[in-house]
Amino acid sequence: MLVVGGVMDVLEIALLAIWIMTGNWVPFVIGLVPIVLLGVGISVYYFRSVAYLCPNCHTVFRPKFSRMFWSAHTPYSRKLICPNCRYDGWCLEVPAIISERTWRPVSR
Repeated sequence: MLVVGGVMDVLEIALLAIWIMTGNWVPFVIGLVPIVLLGVGISVYYFRSVAYLCPNCHTVFRPKFSRMFWSAHTPYSRKLICPNCRYDGWCLEVPAIISERTWRPVSR
């Protein structure tokens, strides 16, 4: 994902520089199409690879794409509403391969 994001950045900056230097905005607009498509593709891939853990009831859930995309976030959490207990707050990102409905920490 990082490489694709880097390619998107380089392409966008190069097209913007061409627009500024030549005054021709058409390449920039045409170049935005693959940039936006790559951005959507990265977002969908990311959405499919993560789930969220409610800190209140420990339910692992996956929200709707639009809720995940537009919610406030940090690198490891996202502000969501738990579908089980209705907790409205910061939920921890976990890999989507966790198939259990609830996750319980191991007691030591």
